[in-house]
Formats: sequence, C-alpha cells, structure tokens
Amino acid sequence: MKFRFYNVGYFFRLAFQGIFRNSIMSLTTVFVLISTLIVMGSTWALTTNIEYNLQEINTYNKIVVFITRETEDHTTSLLREKIQRLPSVESVEWVTKDEVLKDLAANYGDYGDILQMYDDDNPCKDELIITYTDSSRVTDLTYQINAMNEEEETFGVVDKINDRREVAEKIDSVKNVVVLVCTWLMALLFVVSVFIIMNTIKLAVFSRREEVSIMRYVGASGFFVAFPFVLEGIILGAFSSLTSFGIMYYGYQLLSKAIGDSGLITVLPFSSMLREYVIFFAGVGIGLGVIGSLLSLRKYNRD
Repeated sequence: MKFRFYNVGYFFRLAFQGIFRNSIMSLTTVFVLISTLIVMGSTWALTTNIEYNLQEINTYNKIVVFITRETEDHTTSLLREKIQRLPSVESVEWVTKDEVLKDLAANYGDYGDILQMYDDDNPCKDELIITYTDSSRVTDLTYQINAMNEEEETFGVVDKINDRREVAEKIDSVKNVVVLVCTWLMALLFVVSVFIIMNTIKLAVFSRREEVSIMRYVGASGFFVAFPFVLEGIILGAFSSLTSFGIMYYGYQLLSKAIGDSGLITVLPFSSMLREYVIFFAGVGIGLGVIGSLLSLRKYNRD
C-alpha cells in the first residue's frame, strides 16, 4: 500500500514538473482549452435558448379552427372530441365567441368600449385552438379536420382553418440550421483542442527524452513512463474546466440580466442548466486532456 501511495505522489510530482517546465506551452494549452470550452458552452447555451424561445412563440404548433355561427354547442363539443383523438394532438381548447370578443376588447385598449357594443350581436365565431406536438403532421391534421367537416355528425361545422403551416415550417427550418451549425462548430473546436494538447504533451516528452530513455532502458513499463504525461493532460483539462465554468457562469448571469431587462426574449436561468453544464465542462475538459495525451503517447501505450 505504501508503494502505491509513493507511486501516486511520484506521478503527480512529475506531472507538475512537466507543466512548469513547459510553462509557456502549458499556458497556451490552458488558454486554448478555456477558449474552446467557453465557445462550446456558449454555443450550447445559445442553441438551448433559441429552441426554448421558438417553442414559446404563440403562433408555433397551433391550429385555429373557426366554427360556423349556427353550430350548436353539442356539435362543437363532438368535433372537439374527435380532434382530440387524432395522433400528435396535445390539446384542444374551446374558446366561445363571447370569450373571443372579451379578449379583443381587452387587447385593443381604448377601442374596447366600441367592441363591447357588439355584445348583443357578436360578430365573432367560436374557435377550437389545437396544440400539436409534431409540426410535420400539420398537413395531415388539416386534411383530417376537413374530412370531419364532411361527416354526417359534424357536417358543415368548420367555417375556416388557420393552420399557420408556413410559420411552423420556417421555425423548424431555423431551428434545424442553428443546431446543425452549432454541432459542426463544436466538433471542429474539439478536434483543434485535441491537436493542441497532443503537441503540448509531445513537447513535454521531448524535454524529458533522456529521462524517458533511461527509464525504458532499465525496464520501466509503458504505463509507468506514459502515466505522468496523461496525468499532466488531466490536470490541464481539469484546471481549464474549472476556470471556464466560472467565466461562463458570471458571463451568462451578466448577459441574461442585460437581455432580460429588454423584455424581447426569454433567457433561461443558469440554474436550469447547472447539472448539465457541470457534467459538460468536467467531461469535455478532462476528456480532451486524456484523449490528447493518449494520442501523443501511442508508442508507449502499445508496450
């Protein structure tokens, strides 16, 4: 047991010696890793917030069915039940014509009193507001609702359908493009970071080439020779992860406060992504250190 503790301390001592011996390259590695993690974390935060705000747009994933004025309530209720049973339909809200008129009066402020004059002869129509889960099925839903309008029990109930199909398709397209671009950007940064770490570890090996040669000559295993360098990559990755997480946290708080005060968009609180961010920064930072180190030490790993 003492031998194992001695080896662990020896490995850490060699790792820190390598970091300080190649301080300029180590600082470069840390700087690149921190920059990479911040960019990757920012990209992820941007993607998450864009998707959230797109989902919050009122016109997204909704179909409005306007009911013919002469339709009786029980027929409207029957149509609502039929629509509710359709695939990908999340909910169907029935808004009566009186509720529609009240909403219009409330939203138009000074003109509300004018709209209230129509209480006795309401020009509005009952509405069924359908919320769906899959925007790719908007065309199918519209077709099925039109088919119901031809059935005997609900014949002629539907006056008009506003499916906002173009809005849904455009929003989906924007979301897909953003996710694709961000994914490729993160993949590119990942590759660049691994390359930088590989060069850092190779320089560390080169600076200790005589010591490594002696250890190999006296029979040291590949693991014994390589592990201090792997540990060096882990330390650099862990330090970069901790630093970049702190920068990301305070930067996100300042930015979300500035954007939140404008009231234009909703910014998710950092606490809602805290667990994922801790796993992300720790996993990516340390993972990059390990991968870069192992790739630069392949000839020792084969022994």
